[in-house]
Amino acid sequence: MSDYSYLTELAYHISKCYDTDHYYHHYGGDKEKNNTNIKLKVIQQYIGPDLYYMLWSNLCKEKKKYNDFIFFHRLYKTIDMLYGLIEDGNIKDKNTLKKKKYKVEKITFEDISEVFRTSNHKQYERSFLERGFEYPTERKNEGIIHRLPNSYLTNKIIEIGDGKIENDKEIKKTIKYITKNIKEHINSIEDIDKYDIVVKENISNILKKGDKVEVKKNGIGISDSFYSEPLTSPVKRSGSIISKNETYLSIYNKIIGGVYKNLKNKPLGNKIIELYKKNIKGLILEDYIYVPVENIKLYLSNKGRSSTHQRLTIRYSLISDKNIKRLTRNKKLKPYKKQCSLGKDEIYLH
Repeated sequence: MSDYSYLTELAYHISKCYDTDHYYHHYGGDKEKNNTNIKLKVIQQYIGPDLYYMLWSNLCKEKKKYNDFIFFHRLYKTIDMLYGLIEDGNIKDKNTLKKKKYKVEKITFEDISEVFRTSNHKQYERSFLERGFEYPTERKNEGIIHRLPNSYLTNKIIEIGDGKIENDKEIKKTIKYITKNIKEHINSIEDIDKYDIVVKENISNILKKGDKVEVKKNGIGISDSFYSEPLTSPVKRSGSIISKNETYLSIYNKIIGGVYKNLKNKPLGNKIIELYKKNIKGLILEDYIYVPVENIKLYLSNKGRSSTHQRLTIRYSLISDKNIKRLTRNKKLKPYKKQCSLGKDEIYLH
């Protein structure tokens, strides 16, 4: 038990199981017990003691669902998986995990991968740190086009949907308020910071130190896709009440559709596009294919990642296949000779 004094909630379960002959031999005896201890220390150091304690105390509540053998086996496998994620660089960064604290508070064994494992996109993005790039130290307006109060849109949709205020009149009022809020914000800023990585050192006299690039895990064959979804918080979060309720989702669609009409092909919408495009030098797509910003058209659409509802979206379309390069492991941009698909018509929901 003394070896696990700092583990608190896990101390009892780990020591008890390893000290039982059946578990002791099956899971590798003292050697594997010590390995488990080392892994737990690495996990604690990475995620921090507060989140660490919350993680294991909540997982230990799962014991009531399983017999002793299955519970310990799942515990053992979870420790091994989290350690592997850290060693391989496939775990979400510390700041992201802190923001996901609300998920850890309700975590089960089934949720471990979703909460802790980084996305394929994030893994790809991290690989650029070894190819002459670094993460930005500061982004003032990261994809932000408004300054709406926190949870404003979600609360307003619920308020309207529950019949506490007049439906159509309030929807029009909400559209007007959001459009005005966007206009005030856009007129107060000089650019919109929507990029993932920054050039750390000059690359092939094409990308200069300090240049900013957006990373997309799309192949060069995808000629049109979403670039940013700046007004999707009510439907984007996992378990959103808005997307699961037909009345709420209908109201969301009407509001987003109204704001979209106030921006599309209007001076305010055009300015948003200009600000998005202002800072970036281009996109890097799947397989490290670099597309200069001159080859890209950004435009406003109501079609984002979902086809079931509208999303205020900035999409990108490839309009030229000139000067497309491939980033090599030795930090060089080489000509990409394969033919690329180009975007045709703008994509949106009818």
